[in-house]
Parts: sequence; C-alpha cells; structure tokens
Amino acid sequence: SPGAPAAATAHDAPRSVLLHRLQSGEWALVAGHGARVWLNGVPVSLGLQVLEDRDEVRLETGGPAAWFAYFSTEQPATVRPYQPTGRAARCPRCKQAIGDGHPAVQCPKCGVWHHQTEARPCWNYAPKCATCDQATPLDGGFRWTPEELG
Repeated sequence: SPGAPAAATAHDAPRSVLLHRLQSGEWALVAGHGARVWLNGVPVSLGLQVLEDRDEVRLETGGPAAWFAYFSTEQPATVRPYQPTGRAARCPRCKQAIGDGHPAVQCPKCGVWHHQTEARPCWNYAPKCATCDQATPLDGGFRWTPEELG
C-alpha cells in the first residue's frame, strides 16, 4: 500500500539520498540539499547521519507516498577460507588452532571463528555459536527482517 514500509535495495533509492561507507567501516546516510529525510522518525536536519543496524529511513518524495527502506548490518554465516588478521585463531568449540586457508565460519554476531569441515563441523555442531546466541544453521537466513515490525 502507498506509504507502507518496504525493504529496498540501494538501486531503488531516490537520487537525493546516498549511502556512503566510511573508513571506519560504518555507513553514513547523506541527504541532498532540500531532501526531506527522516531516520527512525526524526528529521535528518544536517544532511548527514551515521546509520545503525535496523534503522528506518523515510524520504518524502513530493507525491502522496513516501519512500521507505531499512538498513541492516547483519551478514549471513558462510563457510570461507580462514585468513588470519594477526595472531592465529583458536576455535572456541574444539579449542584447536584454525589453519590459514582452512574452511571456517566467522560468527556474524560476535566475530569469533569456528572450524567448519566434515572432520570438524564446529560451527554447526550445536544450535548456537560457542560464544554468543547466534544461530548456527548455514542456510538459516537472516535473524531480523523488516516484516517483523508489522
């Protein structure tokens, strides 16, 4: 229905709104001059706002309907080769080192690495991550969707 919140992709965004990735890894919403933009129901008065997980962005388009989008930082769990970023990682489930290039999963919530091979299925050995409450199915999809709001 017109004006109802809906998920949108970046290519759906009106030209008066831009998402920009900062050097810190955070995302900023940049609103063009004269754009009427709200973030979680509060006007973006200076044209720049750092976004947080689950933020709602609304833009008055000049017509009877507004444009809505939701911002999420959530990433699905995926198996990929482990690439050390400093000291070697130890799997919190089996307590063994994770070798460079070995198949592993980095928890999307807490960032801790777990083995994920046939011999060591540490990531999905239990229903939740060994260090937080993140669900471990590799085909589990996203934990949050905008549909949960309505």
